[in-house]
Amino acid sequence: LFVCVCVVNIKASSPIPVYPQDHLASCGLSLSDLLAVVCAKLASGEYSTTDVRLSSDTTTCYACGLKGLRELAYLYRRDIPHDDLPGEVTGRPDCYWGRNCRTQRNKPLHAQRFNHICEQTRH
Repeated sequence: LFVCVCVVNIKASSPIPVYPQDHLASCGLSLSDLLAVVCAKLASGEYSTTDVRLSSDTTTCYACGLKGLRELAYLYRRDIPHDDLPGEVTGRPDCYWGRNCRTQRNKPLHAQRFNHICEQTRH
């Protein structure tokens, strides 16, 4: 049940950018498939989250599970090969604040103009 609710919420609140969803669709994968892939990478140690207690078989509350899934979805998007992304994505300049940018969450135009799948360069 948690997985179903979490995946539905991801689609509704769109905490992952549209491009990974488009990428999934072009590969014939669903958000449930994304969950399986990131959980497998979490179990193998290839991915990790800020909550070190989180593993692929950890039972969590909804908020902690969603936070972890958002982090894992970011890592999945980061790992999409550059050549597999559309030109409108690869042509964007990096935002100085990278993944830590707060503006991208409340100003869609900023989120569309800059790449946020990068580390922060301004402190």
